[in-house]
Amino acid sequence: MFDSRRFWITIILCLAGGVLYADENHFKNVLVGDRAATMGGTYIAIADDSTGGYYNPAGLAYSVGDTISGSGNAYYTSKTRYKKTIGNQDWERDSETVLPNFFGITKSLGRTMLAFSYIVPDSFIEHQDQDYKFGSDVYFLSLHTEHQSNMSGPSIAYRFDDTWSVGASFFYGWGITRKLQNEYQKIGSDPVKNTFQSTKREESFLQSRIGVQSNFLEPLTIGLVYVETIPLALNVQKNISVVSSQTQTFSNSTEELPLKKPRQFSLGLAYFLSHDWLLAMDLDYFSSSTSGLNSVINYSFGGEWFLDAENAFRLGYFTNNDNRQEPGSNTVGPHEKIDMTGFTLGYSSYTRTSSFTLGTIYSSGKGKAQVYSGLSDIRDLERTSLTLIFAANYNY
Repeated sequence: MFDSRRFWITIILCLAGGVLYADENHFKNVLVGDRAATMGGTYIAIADDSTGGYYNPAGLAYSVGDTISGSGNAYYTSKTRYKKTIGNQDWERDSETVLPNFFGITKSLGRTMLAFSYIVPDSFIEHQDQDYKFGSDVYFLSLHTEHQSNMSGPSIAYRFDDTWSVGASFFYGWGITRKLQNEYQKIGSDPVKNTFQSTKREESFLQSRIGVQSNFLEPLTIGLVYVETIPLALNVQKNISVVSSQTQTFSNSTEELPLKKPRQFSLGLAYFLSHDWLLAMDLDYFSSSTSGLNSVINYSFGGEWFLDAENAFRLGYFTNNDNRQEPGSNTVGPHEKIDMTGFTLGYSSYTRTSSFTLGTIYSSGKGKAQVYSGLSDIRDLERTSLTLIFAANYNY
């Protein structure tokens, strides 16, 4: 006879060893800047402000004057749902954070433009609190994860004439992830067990971005970018404490893991229909960095309309695809894959020496997840996120 109690206890124990990390397999988790972000990140063939150091350093050559720019995600929230993880009960993870994601300055020296940028390309604070009861059996999970990636460095661009420019950026990048997980189990006649895990993951890297931009087919502008990332270090430290009514154990470990980053090739097109209207498209290719991961293509579209010299409206669409394999018979948990799409909307107000921008980004996606450690069972996965943007720029 089928023992449902024993079945669900087995599932719970598999979950206990296979809680998924928030993935780092997407390349457009945060849209940087204000104008660029509200156009879906479609900026390779534009990039004519301080964010050009990130999107396409060649575009910096066409920025106007000396500037100080800052932008922030005034509010970011996301929800991830793993459907029917235990019976008909879903697992849900919520994330909320407030952060600045870009600061940049530019300095014009004739045909040469210098810039310095601080960028936050990814950041989240994620929570999960779940409990499961089956008669006298109890299982409780509390999960807290924090992650932030940072990049900072100089850029230089040179304008040959009004139709050609080149540029380069050199960034030092660092990131840290902290995860705290607490599990409580009281199952049958087994001793009560409480497990606490603490994980810290740190990485650092160097990154160069080389760009070219040309409007020799005016009113069409073309941008090309190549990105090479050199890993420096990736360290993971784990501490696990298990306390039961009979025993207590503690272990810790530190790993130095090999790290390889994908190469990025980007093509951007911008068509200036008139002085007031702009349409743009970007295509980003990310090579496969390690075995078991796929190459990824993301694309984005953006539009901009100036109502007059002081007011501009923007919208955009983008994809944020996952480079992992589709969960199936050849993969086991913990493993997932989810492709995301997003829409953006923004408004900017300009004066002679300054501007401010308000905008929003909404993204969503559906995928598949294997949440049971060592098992190939597949569950549906959904994720949504919402970002509110506030940014300010000052020309001096």
